[in-house]
Amino acid sequence: MKKMIKKLMFASFFFFFIAENVFATDPLKVVVMPYLESEIVPHGIFLRLEEKGNIIKQIVKKLKNDSNIGDFIFFDAEDFQNSSYDSPDFYVKIGNSNDPKLAKITIEATPTTRVAVSLINIQGKNDQEFTYLITNEILKILKYTPDMLKVNADKLINVNNSVVQYRIKSLSGEDIMLNVDYDQKHEIIQQVNIFLENERENGEYNLELLTKEGPKIKVKATYVNSATKNILIDTDYRPEDFNKVSSSLLTVLSKAGYEVVFRFDWGRNGEIRNVSISPKENPFSSIKIE
Repeated sequence: MKKMIKKLMFASFFFFFIAENVFATDPLKVVVMPYLESEIVPHGIFLRLEEKGNIIKQIVKKLKNDSNIGDFIFFDAEDFQNSSYDSPDFYVKIGNSNDPKLAKITIEATPTTRVAVSLINIQGKNDQEFTYLITNEILKILKYTPDMLKVNADKLINVNNSVVQYRIKSLSGEDIMLNVDYDQKHEIIQQVNIFLENERENGEYNLELLTKEGPKIKVKATYVNSATKNILIDTDYRPEDFNKVSSSLLTVLSKAGYEVVFRFDWGRNGEIRNVSISPKENPFSSIKIE
C-alpha cells in the first residue's frame, strides 16, 4: 500500500497544467488516502488507516453515497491506480496533526496545488465513529473546491514551477505583464519578470501606472532584437524627509482585481536604491475553512 501511495504522489508531481482560472467540466476525480506528513508528527492515525485498510474504503463508500455538493468521482489509492485516469483533481490526505488527539485532513487541488486543511478531534472514537466524523469533515471541505481550483492571480502560468501572472493596464492603455515565480513551498518569491504585452521594435518604451495611493509608477522598457534588455522602474513620488522614511509602498491593481505592491527603498539623497515587487496576497495561499 505504501509503495502504491508513493507512486501515485510521485506521478502527480509531474502533472502540468496551463490554464486560466476555469472550473473543470468533467467529473472531478478525488483520491482518498492515509498520509504521513513527516516523521516527527505522531503516527497513530496513519498506522490505524494503514493497518485497517477497510476504513479508507468505508470513507470512500460513504462519500460516494452522501456527496451532493458537486460532480465527484471518489477513489482510494488502489482503485485509482487500477483506473484509466492519469491524475486526480484532488487528493484527500488523512493523517496525524502535531496533537495525537487530532486528525488532520488536507485536501489538495492538483491543478493549482492549493490546499484546505481541517483538524478534527477523534480521541476515543471507534472505527465507525471515526469513519463518520472524517467523512462529514471531507464533505464540508469539498464545498471549497471552486476556490481551490483557481489562484489569486490573473493567470496560472506553470503549476510545477509555481509561476503566476498579473496583467496591469498602463495609463496609455497598454498592458504590462508581471510573471511572479515562487519557490516550491509557495513562501518565497524567487523572481519577478516584467515585460510588455506585445513584441516591440528596438528602442525605449515609457509607460506609467496609476497607484491606489495617487503617485504614478514609471516603467521604462528597453528592447534589443525584439527582446527585453532592461526594465527601469521609477516614481514621481519622493518622501519629504529621507532621514525618517527609508521605504515607501505603492499599490497597483491588476486587470483581474488583484493588488500588487511596489516597494521603493530610498537612499539618503532621495535616490532609489532598490525596487521590489510582490502580490499583496499569496496566490497559492491555503483556503480558510469556516
